[in-house]
Amino acid sequence: MTAEQMVDKVEKAEKTLGKVVEGGKAIEIPKAKPPDLNASSKKALKELGYLAGQVGRNDAFLKQLNTLGPMIMDAGKPREYGFEKPEKIFRNEKEAKIAIKREDDWNKSRIALKKARAERKGFFASLWDNTKTAAKAVQNALSKVRNTIDDFFTKTINPFYRSSAGLNREIATQWLNESYLGTINGKRFAATPPMLTVELDKGFFERVANVYGCPAVGLQFEGTNLITIAKSLENKPEADRRKTITHEQLHYASELGGGKVIRWKNQKGDLIVYGYAKWLHEGLTELHAQQITRSKGYTPSRVSYALETITGVYLQRLVGAGVLKEAYLTGDFSKVREIVDKKLGTDSFDGMMKTNKGVDALLFLRNGLNSAGINYSSWDKDPVAAMAWKDIGGR
Repeated sequence: MTAEQMVDKVEKAEKTLGKVVEGGKAIEIPKAKPPDLNASSKKALKELGYLAGQVGRNDAFLKQLNTLGPMIMDAGKPREYGFEKPEKIFRNEKEAKIAIKREDDWNKSRIALKKARAERKGFFASLWDNTKTAAKAVQNALSKVRNTIDDFFTKTINPFYRSSAGLNREIATQWLNESYLGTINGKRFAATPPMLTVELDKGFFERVANVYGCPAVGLQFEGTNLITIAKSLENKPEADRRKTITHEQLHYASELGGGKVIRWKNQKGDLIVYGYAKWLHEGLTELHAQQITRSKGYTPSRVSYALETITGVYLQRLVGAGVLKEAYLTGDFSKVREIVDKKLGTDSFDGMMKTNKGVDALLFLRNGLNSAGINYSSWDKDPVAAMAWKDIGGR
């Protein structure tokens, strides 16, 4: 099988799988019956896991989803959706760097294939492309020089500089400890603490943005304890670096507890398995990362996933901080749904989830609050919400 054929098969499997796992439609499951994945869905799931393993990408989360059938008989056992420990555990930076290189090589191949599939261009168009490529190479070289200079001043001259590895250990042991994460998530998290690497913006993270369609300064690799942040964060205020590391660690902690498989019980007691909702998970991850970082005396300069995070603030004000955090860490949103429907009307929570997008979910909630006569003007003054609105120019 050629590399191009492999990528085509992966993309086809991903597309089929997406309809099942994160297509935005809830799967209604009778109380005493496991989810019914059809044959083609199971085949796509198995194939994607195999192909992903062949090209070095982690497929632990997909394997976990494939075993959900016999496990979700009872929504009252939310922890069974998580991992006792990640499938791949990185114990040192050398192992982590090898995994990062494999991921980067995979992204390079995807980018090269996209370029190869483009129409053949004329002489002048090709000449222009080559010129841009050369200019980008020069830009990357200059960027490396600037990083070296910045590193010298930041790490050598600045007496207050803290290494990213040191911050990672501090946050994992002192911030996201058992008292914050709860007994089960906390013990799992402490047993296999996150391993951090720092990667170049003009390189690894640039290729991530090209392949996945969204810029990032941090990543958590599903099914593993590996997280990575962008090099540029090391030359920004420490609060921003702390917040990003906390954000990525929370992704990992939530995954251990089942937080990436969102589900709830309906009025009949039947289980609804929604799966992964990126807008909701990212919004709640950023909300909690912001609040933890600020509670320790560090104020980040911006809010990532601004609209999604504002939606998280609204949900927190509606249902309570403890209820929302428990749902985030376990994936069981039954209590959240119950409170939202009680305050905004029957099926309000389901309606919000059907929006499948941060901005639409926020508009849905605001309309529901207006209809229920609930004054939420003070919610927009919440420190995190206020900064998020400022970041998007909305206040």
